Amino acid sequence: MVKMVKNIQLISGCLVVMICVVFLARATAWSALRVSPTQQNLNIPPGGTETIQLLLSNSSRTDSMQVKLYVTDYNIRQDGSPVFPNANTTRDSLSSWIKIEDTDIVLMPGERRSVACKYTVPSRAEGERFGAIMVEKVPDNDKTPYQELPADRLGGVIKLTYRIACTVMLLVDGTKVDGTNFLKNGVIKNVAVNIPESDSWMEKQEIEVSAVFGNEGNIHITPRGGEALIVHKKLRKVVARIPLTTPRNPTIFPGGMRDFKGYIKEPLRPGEYTVQAKFNMDSEGGPISPANTEFVITPELARMMNQVFYGEGEYSGPPIIGAEPQLVEVEVPGGGYRSSVITINNQHDEPVQVAGYIKGLQYQPDGEMRIVEPGTVERSCADWITVQPAKFKLSPGESKKIMLKLRIPDGADGGHYGKLVFETSPLSANASQLEPEKSLGSTLMVIVPGTSRIKGSITDFGTAPVEDGKPTEFTIGFNNTGNMHVRPTGTIKVKDYMGDIVHEQSLGKNVPFVLPGNTRRLKEVYGGEKLPAGKYTATVVVNYGGEADARADYEFTIPDKPPTDEPAQVATKQKKTNNS
Repeated sequence: MVKMVKNIQLISGCLVVMICVVFLARATAWSALRVSPTQQNLNIPPGGTETIQLLLSNSSRTDSMQVKLYVTDYNIRQDGSPVFPNANTTRDSLSSWIKIEDTDIVLMPGERRSVACKYTVPSRAEGERFGAIMVEKVPDNDKTPYQELPADRLGGVIKLTYRIACTVMLLVDGTKVDGTNFLKNGVIKNVAVNIPESDSWMEKQEIEVSAVFGNEGNIHITPRGGEALIVHKKLRKVVARIPLTTPRNPTIFPGGMRDFKGYIKEPLRPGEYTVQAKFNMDSEGGPISPANTEFVITPELARMMNQVFYGEGEYSGPPIIGAEPQLVEVEVPGGGYRSSVITINNQHDEPVQVAGYIKGLQYQPDGEMRIVEPGTVERSCADWITVQPAKFKLSPGESKKIMLKLRIPDGADGGHYGKLVFETSPLSANASQLEPEKSLGSTLMVIVPGTSRIKGSITDFGTAPVEDGKPTEFTIGFNNTGNMHVRPTGTIKVKDYMGDIVHEQSLGKNVPFVLPGNTRRLKEVYGGEKLPAGKYTATVVVNYGGEADARADYEFTIPDKPPTDEPAQVATKQKKTNNS
């Protein structure tokens, strides 16, 4: 990870104000400076030494530059952003253990130079230590003398310094802390659910779930597999699993905390819910106790969630009939039979007449579900399934079990899909004069074993326009060319012109599945820091269960001076490889 710092000094008469801000600076000509590696993870025993070469380069073809090297401490804030305190000012500092061979260097145009950094661990040292080696561009001499500034006016000179950090995590190998082995102890705290106000729901269209993960051990930890289980209290069923992620560095130092968030986008039925936040660590970390909180989905909120998810239409009203399980996935050989039991319940406050049937299912590229008539789409299972009983009555709050009977024709292959749909009418004298209301039930997936062909390809890959020194989001088109549904996940990596990885993030955590023949348009907000001016290559790797992952590269440029009146457009070049 590349980190840069601006030091801003305002000078006016005898008034001097120093402001130090740690962030990625807007790209300037100084961004020709490159450092590799930008991260070191070391294991050195007590009394041991190790020398690491730090590679510096000047990518400018015309200008030389002077740089200085020095050591700082290193820590990570709760939001995941880095912070670099002065050397030897934090508890776990290793600043005094580092000696830099040459601290003042002039790099000629196009020059690459290695600088030796020697680590010496004291004989009685123990534990884990953190620090950073800063490579700072020395600014040119000021051209405007300070004495020329009018004494009665607020004026001055802004001095910018540009620096890149190589972060270091050093484990004193083979030692113990306080007489015990290293302890990985993570704690989940402060689980919360943020439901937007009704007047802003149509804009935000999601419910935020957050959790704070704290490190109460004595060694850094990186939580994995964070998720929030959404449990319907009355049904005692897990109705959704929401990934909990952090857009920045997930590593947590001893005593530190990190914010993780996830988003509920699919509709929930009215009722009371429990959120259970869970995380994993490696085998040395031991179990992590989950943490819970509760929230309520009102009928009005359920209606708006349905409207956003399913669009304006006959299925956008509040769900009157609930169905469990929400996903029915069965394997049936060609020519075979199978039955599945669905539990439904009346969530309305009046008795209703219910009719159940099966429809076809598709997804739009943006993920919106489409319910279609049987026989109008390929790979539909609607004509293979009958609902028994097909019509029945339910009192308010009453539950009932119905049976889905499947008969698979000979010669069927791959996956076939459908949606259980209910029509409801009130049991009143004028019910025949009312249009039946519709509710969506379980999603049905019928798999013919031994006949699957899992194939997919990336149709396009790119970024939105660059803003403030970084792409705003990545867009990936993924087409399922096989005969089975797939659940794409993967990674996006950004490399600079030297091939160093400057950013990496996960892909597709909220994509449930892509049906055969469907294309899904994935959008991933860029979660990294600002980038220096220069050329970059973004690589997306999509894991979908095929023999080979699908890959695509996209080249883009961060300009030196983007236009001020509109977002900068980047020069781009796309190439796709390894689609299968």
